[in-house]
Amino acid sequence: MLPGFVHLRALAAVMEEGGVRAASKRLGISHSAISRSLSEIEATTGVAMIQRQTQGRKLELTPEGRVLGKATIAAISGLEAAVSDISSPQSRNGVVIATTASFAARWLFPRMNEAKGMLDGLDVSVKVSREVAPPQSQGADLVVRMGNGPWSESRATALCNDWLLPVASPGYLRSIGPVRMITEMRLLHDRDPCAQWRQWVGLHGPADADCEQGPRYNSGDILLRAAECGEGVALARLSQTRDSLTAGLLVAPFGDKSISLPDSIWLIENPATARRRPVERVAQWLRKTLADEEGWPDTRIASCG
Repeated sequence: MLPGFVHLRALAAVMEEGGVRAASKRLGISHSAISRSLSEIEATTGVAMIQRQTQGRKLELTPEGRVLGKATIAAISGLEAAVSDISSPQSRNGVVIATTASFAARWLFPRMNEAKGMLDGLDVSVKVSREVAPPQSQGADLVVRMGNGPWSESRATALCNDWLLPVASPGYLRSIGPVRMITEMRLLHDRDPCAQWRQWVGLHGPADADCEQGPRYNSGDILLRAAECGEGVALARLSQTRDSLTAGLLVAPFGDKSISLPDSIWLIENPATARRRPVERVAQWLRKTLADEEGWPDTRIASCG
């Protein structure tokens, strides 16, 4: 006899979230409901799902619990894909990409418009999310993620390296005169943990620069809009500033003085839909386009620590 779906879903959430508290929050049910579901599975299978002798506060599944949890996650993912396939007449050629707002606005949308040939006949939808979660839990076929992997998902591939460099509008630089010292500039900040001014100043100086002065923004796209509007100098990813640099909306006042971000952009595939031809086409386009753009005109860079 199979345990009930509600109970299996609770086990899958515990495995993916790493604990009862996070699983209950994700499913919107109480801690006790999660615990009852685990007990029901144990009663049905006659096998323990959690290691009750575990020291400390972190819950651990038994080997049997992990086996059933993995199988349940895969089954739920398959069900989600099936529901997605039948819920819309356009879903046969539909592909959902989840990524950050800044990557979507600054890289993805401009290139989707230029890639009508490679993406012809596909309905590519974009979900904006900062959540670090598997594609299946976001209702996505593909996730483009910024950061320093490796990630826990089995189908995670590093797409390319990236760089951080200071950028500002030509108008802002004219307004501050001929001086080109970071200490004379208004610094703009965002929430990217690897895009902090203290890292760039630590590498390129000067040591007495005030790395905390200046306004803060909660989106990389807003940060770059502020820089384009002359609010100051931003420390931004080359992948997301390349178009503005090419168009002359932004310039790099310190040239190639940058910070290298190895394996900074990742593609996470939903195992339940990765073999669908439309998903394969979009994944192939992402890999090729990012690889074609990767590169920096000078090798005088250093790694982000």
